[in-house]
Amino acid sequence: MKHPALITTAAGLAALVALLTQLRRHRATARKIQLIHEAVEKNLQETLSVHRTLYRTRGAVNQLHQYIEPVPKGV
Repeated sequence: MKHPALITTAAGLAALVALLTQLRRHRATARKIQLIHEAVEKNLQETLSVHRTLYRTRGAVNQLHQYIEPVPKGV
């Protein structure tokens, strides 16, 4: 072999470039995951808010039903 140091340096440089590329992809993926997490958290809060509203509305409707008297079919 004429230049073993050159071959080793090229392989090391290629490995370094591969690691840097992988790091960049990892960071981009982590950012996307964070955005998805924030969206899911926001949607969860909205869903819980709607659930509480529906729960209270159901309670109010049930209370109203206590005051309504049934009307016979023939009347």
